[in-house]
Amino acid sequence: MKTVDVFYQGDGITALEHIEIGEHETFGTLRAMICQRHGATIDSFLFLEDETEAIEDYVAIGTKAGRAGIKAHLHRCHSESSVRMGLPAVIECEFD
Repeated sequence: MKTVDVFYQGDGITALEHIEIGEHETFGTLRAMICQRHGATIDSFLFLEDETEAIEDYVAIGTKAGRAGIKAHLHRCHSESSVRMGLPAVIECEFD
């Protein structure tokens, strides 16, 4: 099975982090792995770099991976912002 490099950051994560995941796994699995690793709540949202909408849990990792893997950002709320790795984000949240 081919693995994909995922570089991520997010609320409560102080540095750019790295994790590997199989290309056939889903973003829901990735989100759960990141949440477990950092103690975040499972209802967090996962965004890909330069995307304004959270990635759906059912999407396979391999369908969004580029040559350098995936760059993602974990938010604890629904964000209307785009994500740029290494830059602070201005986030507008909608809480249920």
